[in-house]
Amino acid sequence: MDRLRKNFLWSGSNEVKKVHWVSWETVTTTKAYGGLGIAKLADVNLALVAKWAWRFTVEKDALWRKVVEAIHGGRGLWCFLPVKRAFTGCWKTIVCWLEACCMQGKKLHQYIRCIVGSGDKVRFWNDIWLGSVDLKTRWPYLYKLEKNKKCFVRDRIRRGNNGWDFCGEWYRSPATVVEISEFQDLGEMLQNFSASNTDDKWVWDCGTIEVFSVANCKSLMRIGRDASRPHNMQWEGWVPIKVNMVSWRAEFDRLPTRDALVKRRINIVDVACPLCEAANEEINHLFVGCGYSFGVWNYICRWCKLDPFFAYDFDDLLQLFRNVHGGKWRKKIVRGIVMVTVWVIWKTRNEKVFQQVSRQVRDFGDPRFEG
Repeated sequence: MDRLRKNFLWSGSNEVKKVHWVSWETVTTTKAYGGLGIAKLADVNLALVAKWAWRFTVEKDALWRKVVEAIHGGRGLWCFLPVKRAFTGCWKTIVCWLEACCMQGKKLHQYIRCIVGSGDKVRFWNDIWLGSVDLKTRWPYLYKLEKNKKCFVRDRIRRGNNGWDFCGEWYRSPATVVEISEFQDLGEMLQNFSASNTDDKWVWDCGTIEVFSVANCKSLMRIGRDASRPHNMQWEGWVPIKVNMVSWRAEFDRLPTRDALVKRRINIVDVACPLCEAANEEINHLFVGCGYSFGVWNYICRWCKLDPFFAYDFDDLLQLFRNVHGGKWRKKIVRGIVMVTVWVIWKTRNEKVFQQVSRQVRDFGDPRFEG
């Protein structure tokens, strides 16, 4: 599927093999790190599957959850989601996948925790509500002594005169050194525990407390994997995506200029700039050094009432807005105008190459000019 997406990005709907100008790893990197922000299908699939774990935890009274518990619950041992290994089916596949899933060194279920209110919907041992792991994992010997392993928080702690008291139901009282040590640890953690009189609230704890979302889960999977690349390109929402795309590709020299095509061993007879025919066509010349482009930028400066500027390379164009006097909206507008102008120059170049249509710089002031 990812191969089809790659081909569609660079070839469109045609089944013609074309040059993939940017690596797929860069394309799937976030825009903040210099990519396009296209999600990998593996990340999307895992995030959608993770949503089932979230829904199972939050939707306590949902009919589908009761069906799953009736089939896979029972007295079997399960650490995150109920599953009977002897049964085959989609639920077993989902559970096995989620149990093996790690994000940032943590298991998926460690991101789902509860802010305790009344305590009537939070399992004391099985859910994460005190600390960063469930209590049956933190205190396994106490868990073995527990009679009702599916008890709720309200069944085990009571507000006393000096804080919270633990009200356990044991097969026998803690007696060994390990059991007594775990019981003391439990008492110390309860001293720092606080609860409200509101309903229990489930949150997705990924550094910021919020409700689970597929987008947030995908962002979490990207952390530490996306490699940042130096870039000055800032995407503008008020200009078309195709305009943003041209500037994004131009910054990394990934437009099919004649010089770039020759570097990729594509036979080009004439590598001269089609707009001025004075030098080889490469990114910095086409948008900065070309006499035609120089005239276009002078016109844009007069139109926007900007001071004349001199750019050495394409990056200087992308940072032109920083020298603009005024508020952030004026800078934002100028940044968008620069990107639109880059797109128009590229479109004019293509018309000259493929349609033999020549335009003059003064055409930029004509409202009939289709930029």
